Amino acid sequence: MANRNSTLIDSDRGLFSILRLVKLRLPGPYLWQGEDIDNEKAMGSAFHAFVPEDSNVEKTSVASIIVADVTNDTSEPDVSNHVQVDTTIIDKYLRTEVLEQSSLAGEEIADWTPSRLHKLESGAPTFLLTEYTLRGNSKEMRHIDLRINAGGRKIVAKGICYDMERAEELSQLVFSVLGSIVISDSRKADVIAPISSTESPREILAADFKSLQGGLPISGGWGYSRDDACIINKNDPLVNPKKPFNGVAIEYVFVEKRIYEEMITFRSDGEKFSGISWKLQEQSTLHEEGKVFDRLVYEITAFSDSDWEELKAEFEGPQGYSHCDFDIKAHEEKRQQKMLRLTREFWFDITSFFGQGLS
Repeated sequence: MANRNSTLIDSDRGLFSILRLVKLRLPGPYLWQGEDIDNEKAMGSAFHAFVPEDSNVEKTSVASIIVADVTNDTSEPDVSNHVQVDTTIIDKYLRTEVLEQSSLAGEEIADWTPSRLHKLESGAPTFLLTEYTLRGNSKEMRHIDLRINAGGRKIVAKGICYDMERAEELSQLVFSVLGSIVISDSRKADVIAPISSTESPREILAADFKSLQGGLPISGGWGYSRDDACIINKNDPLVNPKKPFNGVAIEYVFVEKRIYEEMITFRSDGEKFSGISWKLQEQSTLHEEGKVFDRLVYEITAFSDSDWEELKAEFEGPQGYSHCDFDIKAHEEKRQQKMLRLTREFWFDITSFFGQGLS
């Protein structure tokens, strides 16, 4: 599956990323073959499921999963504002489109389940779900389509079951794959580039944050890797030897300030973030080449300034949370959809104080 539009993230779990927008899991025991989709209206990937080699089974795919960015297809409906989406109108439109396309292929609609809004997991955006069966050449195929907005992009995820004698089994397979979908707009996260500066972190933080009262007892880099680790020095001239030294507290301060530098200070107007929060996900200590390193992994969440102001105005405005008709569930779904999530590593050289406690 060496395709440009999809990347295998975890082979043990069969986890793939498509266009860095959508993640999904392709389970066994099926064998999966992938191919790119790349045309004027759609870009993405198609994955075809095969039954493991058996002399009694034809070597043809039994199901397919298709994920595509169809933003450039003006005929595709926009479901970004699902609160105002009229599913009846969209369903009628989609049925007409499918009818026209299937007729050209010599097929007909054998069964149609009305489109409906469907939530796959807590905190995930709402999907528009459409199910139907096409019949052609004495053969039926079951289609299960999901439509979603991801980072302002129109995404269609489609499952097709070709072997109707195994319709129940294959429908479960398709729903399992579509149910594993996670929207992860890492393209948006990519714009949060590592800090590149001629001045040292020590100098920059001291200048930007007067609350540090002269700065932090650090040297080295911004802590993106072991080689770029932020060195915390217990014997730095800034340290008052009469007070207990808390190196871990300095780590936490550095984490906070680097996040603010990345997402606010080093960014141009119109590209800054608000509502920033972070949570420690992982911590590990490494002993290498006579040094001790502390590696922290944080999940960071934030909103673009424009999205933050929009959400704030909606929540605090005259039709907001104090109004009897305010839909708090819809607001939270909108908030989750606009939220940027990214993971960052912070490396510290803690050799100077490791194992000494507060001293």
